[in-house]
Amino acid sequence: MNVNDNNHVGHNNESVLCLYLNNILINVVHYTNIIDKCTLDKYNALTKIIIPNSVTSIEESTFENCRLLIDVVIPNSVTSIGNDAFRWCSSLTNVVIPNSVTSIGNDAFRGCSSLTNVVIPNSVTSIGDGAFQKCSSLTKMCLPDSVTSIEYYAFEGCSALTEVVIPNSVTSIGDGAFEKCSSLTKVLIPNSVTSIEGNSFHGCSSLTEVVLPNSVISIGLCAFCECSSLTKVVIPNRVTSIGHYAFSGCSSLTKVVIPNSVTSIGEGAFKACSSLTSITIPNSVTSIGWDAFKGCNSLIEITLPNSVTYIGDFAFSGCIRLTSITIPNSVTSIGHYAFKGCIRLTSITIPNSVTFIGGDAFCGCSALTKVVIPNSVTSISYYSFHGCSSLTKVVIPNSVTSIGTSAFNGCSALTSITIPNSVTSIGGSAFYECAALRTVVLRSSSVLNIEGLSQCVRLSILVVPTDLLLLIEQGTKPELKQTLDEIRNVLPYCRIMSDSNGSQLAVRQAEYWNVLGAQVCSESEVQWLTVLLIMINRCSIRWKMVIPNEMVRLILCAVKWCDM
Repeated sequence: MNVNDNNHVGHNNESVLCLYLNNILINVVHYTNIIDKCTLDKYNALTKIIIPNSVTSIEESTFENCRLLIDVVIPNSVTSIGNDAFRWCSSLTNVVIPNSVTSIGNDAFRGCSSLTNVVIPNSVTSIGDGAFQKCSSLTKMCLPDSVTSIEYYAFEGCSALTEVVIPNSVTSIGDGAFEKCSSLTKVLIPNSVTSIEGNSFHGCSSLTEVVLPNSVISIGLCAFCECSSLTKVVIPNRVTSIGHYAFSGCSSLTKVVIPNSVTSIGEGAFKACSSLTSITIPNSVTSIGWDAFKGCNSLIEITLPNSVTYIGDFAFSGCIRLTSITIPNSVTSIGHYAFKGCIRLTSITIPNSVTFIGGDAFCGCSALTKVVIPNSVTSISYYSFHGCSSLTKVVIPNSVTSIGTSAFNGCSALTSITIPNSVTSIGGSAFYECAALRTVVLRSSSVLNIEGLSQCVRLSILVVPTDLLLLIEQGTKPELKQTLDEIRNVLPYCRIMSDSNGSQLAVRQAEYWNVLGAQVCSESEVQWLTVLLIMINRCSIRWKMVIPNEMVRLILCAVKWCDM
């Protein structure tokens, strides 16, 4: 195409005479200075364009969708390339931008999927949003020193790009600038850059190394998200915040150095970094956001500093190799699902500073054996310890007023529990399927919930306050009598006793369970041993004996025979 006009290639309100010649050459003979974009749309066989020296600017969308265009020659007279100028020219292979050009517009070469080489001269000061977006054959890009910023999505989807040279003149890398550049292996970011915006290198799955200079003060949302080959990151000591999901999905990342300048770790910052084995969080950090280390399934240990006050929802959820964690006295809140599924976590100390433990906080921590809940906690949320199948002991303080739905559901190794008199509500299925639970001591007169004890098949003693039984006997609490009747129906071998002597019997029963072991007796033997203990209790509350293991079943058989 030969363009002979006065100043511009583009479109305006003036009419244009365009003559069809041979599907390759379009000659414009007119005394106007514009080629209308809509006219060019008709020539879908256009393969080559030669723009004369008289043209000073290529206007918006001028050659957009010329999908067979292979070659274009831009003269030294051109100073600007407009928005969408060569957009979706999918056969264009080579472009030489002359040193007269100062700006490349938004999406100027977007979708030029055959473009392998672009030379950008030092005259260019700005490269627009998405200028080379989805140029999937582009292998190398050298940006001149004249460029001060790389705009949004400038090279997004350049999947063949292996190397980028960013000059010292650049101060910011915009959102999604190199997103999904899946062949990019290394990036050198100069000291002039102060911010790396969101999604800048998102999905650069071949990127193995990135060096962040000391000039960087912020790392944006998902900046290096899903850089699955990245092995190490050193965060400079001027960075104050690590953005949400900044390194999420960096599955090869084994080491992260977080400096003292960082005050917050954003939501999902290191989520699914499945090769990360340890991390040290500095004293400057005050909060750990949602999903921060969720799914870091190689993480074995982590130290939280005294500066941290909040552990967010899902913060360490699914860290299946985490064996221990120390929560400092500064923490006041443990979020929902914070440690859910940490199946190797054997112990945890919750400090007195904690006032809130979220729902499902320790759900599925199947190796956890003991939990002491501090006096500062007022509520045990729903499913907090659901599925903690190795949990044998729980200490609930007098500060707790409510136990949520399924709070201890499936704690199949739990043998006894004491509920303090501060508790005013127990949620449904709170102790559902606690199959080894034999003794429940209820200190409170305001709660009696059969639903909470459902499927506790070995429950043999339920100790309730004396005044509660008196109220039932006096007939002033018919609803409580109905509940007790339900308990007797559901758990026919469960002995309901007042706390005046029931607590002592419960202690004695626990001693025998310690001798016998949790799995020695069958369910029926458990029920009969309970009867034996009650008989002994009636004779003398101080009477004590030790039953050898080999004699237990003989004694049980004798008791059964006497009862026939």
